[in-house]
Amino acid sequence: MTNPFSSDPRPAMVELAALIYDRQLSDSAGGNMSVRSGDRIYVTPRFMGARYRWRIRADMISV
Repeated sequence: MTNPFSSDPRPAMVELAALIYDRQLSDSAGGNMSVRSGDRIYVTPRFMGARYRWRIRADMISV
């Protein structure tokens, strides 16, 4: 399987998190998201919906 991310998926995760909330695919009770890219796993903060309304920055994503 090819990697859909150029090298770092964090910018795409930030954009996707906002789209999820804006399109009402999750509410403010939503949890977090994770992405595996190669041998790394990227995880957003927990309680992302309740605390941040799905508005996060790339530096908030753990690798």
